[in-house]
Amino acid sequence: MLVLLEQRNKYLSKTDFENVKKVEKKMTRIKKDKYDELIVPNTFYCTFMQGEGQQRAIECGKIKLGNKHTINFKPSKSPSDILWLNRGIPRLSQMRRGVLVSLVVFFTSIITYFVFITEI
Repeated sequence: MLVLLEQRNKYLSKTDFENVKKVEKKMTRIKKDKYDELIVPNTFYCTFMQGEGQQRAIECGKIKLGNKHTINFKPSKSPSDILWLNRGIPRLSQMRRGVLVSLVVFFTSIITYFVFITEI
């Protein structure tokens, strides 16, 4: 499907609308035939608060859901690629920083406003 989307994009940028229609027909056929496979997510990332939870999930290996869906647990390939935003920073500290930044922006805006008013 991604290959078809790339082809469609290429034809659209060249304004080749006949090939765009052909690619869209192929995409429509795939959507009709494999709709269930396309809408079911195939990967997700889960962050554990403690290492014990991660270990248990990896030891479990697989969990069957319903009649044809299975979840496979495995560690992520490269943890350095994950953005760990605000990990380890307490919520109260985050709120204090947010209020401080808001106050600085507010007072800077007020000062800028008065500078422009007095210059006119």
